[in-house]
Amino acid sequence: MKKLFFSLFIVMFVMAGCTNQTIMLSGESSSWEGEYIADNAPDSENGKFTFHYKKEEELKDLKIRINEGETVQTWAELDKRTVTISSQCSGCTPETGETISVEIQWGSPQQTEKLTLE
Repeated sequence: MKKLFFSLFIVMFVMAGCTNQTIMLSGESSSWEGEYIADNAPDSENGKFTFHYKKEEELKDLKIRINEGETVQTWAELDKRTVTISSQCSGCTPETGETISVEIQWGSPQQTEKLTLE
């Protein structure tokens, strides 16, 4: 009887692991590198955007717009050149081949660059 329960547990564990998918998208511009990594379950997605400023200059007045303003994050001053934005949603998984557009603005005078995560 113990073997039966153990076998059922293993089968359920393996099947549950098969339904999740990891999504990884990345892109870069002349000043920025970005990536999106998410664990996609059938009805939800938990992800993380990471953006890294490639230059040595100090970052101020940073604004990141993801998917035409669907997500907007701002910082007045940063003590590091890498920022992370968490993402959690339901029914928002990018289809295969779909991209995520990102617009990054920073500095004074203001500079703007766009990158596509694919």
